[in-house]
Amino acid sequence: MITPEDRLSAEAADLLEGLLEHPEMAGSIKDRLVALPRPEISVIMDRLLGRARQEQEWGTPAILEACMAVAAADAPQGQRLSGFLKERPATQIKASIVPKIADAYSTPNWTRIPDETGQ
Repeated sequence: MITPEDRLSAEAADLLEGLLEHPEMAGSIKDRLVALPRPEISVIMDRLLGRARQEQEWGTPAILEACMAVAAADAPQGQRLSGFLKERPATQIKASIVPKIADAYSTPNWTRIPDETGQ
């Protein structure tokens, strides 16, 4: 549910609603996401990560598509998604996530976050 506290324009609210209801369709709205101001994109990612926290298994859940679309639209959101995924318990991570992330990692807006060794 999108609330007035989200402080989103009609366009951003429409995009958020679509991403939450049909995350698998996220690739088709990337151009619209890029046009949003950064504060609105940040709110959208907040809501998507909130939904993503409910996932108990990270192979290729549909919400990952939505998060990756926002990450591709705005580099700081890519950093946030990367940090979120690094925080998932190892028992939740499934092998099928690797090719999905590898494909996204080649997207220019995705920024690699160094691990504890600086690599």
